[in-house]
Amino acid sequence: MAHLDYDFTEGDTGSKIRVTFIQKSTGQKLVPFNGVYNAILLVKPAGGVMQARNMSVLSGADDGSAEYQFVSSELPEGDLEVQARATRISDGMFVTELGVKSFKVGPQVI
Repeated sequence: MAHLDYDFTEGDTGSKIRVTFIQKSTGQKLVPFNGVYNAILLVKPAGGVMQARNMSVLSGADDGSAEYQFVSSELPEGDLEVQARATRISDGMFVTELGVKSFKVGPQVI
């Protein structure tokens, strides 16, 4: 039997994803982020449709990052696709984290 690596487990209720937004021109974190930007995560579970989810914008030492905690229904077994987007509060301009990320959601061991 082959050894398989999974990023998440089907139906988990504690899985989180954290995104750090990097300014392309400097290679540094996009700061200040907290209070300047909002962040959403576009989530497309296996066999599902894409939904936009609000991310928690972090502060302090984690400024420049945002995170989202998945609900169990967003983690069916299969491929999970996500893309993060930051929107500047002052004018609505958005910045998209480069690329769509794909993760593998594995089955629960019964």
